[in-house]
Amino acid sequence: MSISRVSTSSSDQQANGESYFPTISANGQFIAFQSQASNLVSGDTNGAIDIFVKNLNTGLVTLASTTASGVLANNASYFPSISGNGRLVVFQGLGSNLVAGDTNGQSDIFVKDLQTGALTRVSTTSSGGQAQGMSHSADISDNGSTVAFISSASNLVAGIPMVSRMSSSKTWRPARLFAPAPRTQVRRPTERAIIISVRAHPFRVTELPWRSPVAPAT
Repeated sequence: MSISRVSTSSSDQQANGESYFPTISANGQFIAFQSQASNLVSGDTNGAIDIFVKNLNTGLVTLASTTASGVLANNASYFPSISGNGRLVVFQGLGSNLVAGDTNGQSDIFVKDLQTGALTRVSTTSSGGQAQGMSHSADISDNGSTVAFISSASNLVAGIPMVSRMSSSKTWRPARLFAPAPRTQVRRPTERAIIISVRAHPFRVTELPWRSPVAPAT
């Protein structure tokens, strides 16, 4: 058995800052993680925690928490989750410049397509309205079609908190994801677990019932 340090640059230079919360793709080729390091890729000058993805086959490191045109985030990004084939990375971002019109002053959930560079904010209403509260603890399904996250926003789904029916269609698949994703995060009483179909246009938003963690049997 061998152990490899993956929080290094493409040339295997060691990071000059701490790295956290790694997540590996189902095919074992890609690892996403957050890091305070500024030397993992060239031009990382924003002085903020960023999201990186390392290709274990080639050693290439990609900065994922950028705009669609590659502009650095103007604030920190946290807690990545990666799809099964390593193409899509979801993360929590405080940056207000990652997508146009981000004026809610809240942390949002973003999905980065590493093949096209496209970045999408998914913590919005079905019609694209901004969340009125912070969103965090995101997780993406293996096939990349669904994102689950926790949000304190009250405007993502209509009405009082309730279980919404999830139906199968070409653009919507029932999810088997349960929030919160990072175990270090705790859901507050005013927060809701939200699930979004990434492939639906416009996004379909469904609220999940909260499920308290159950201690393993001893």
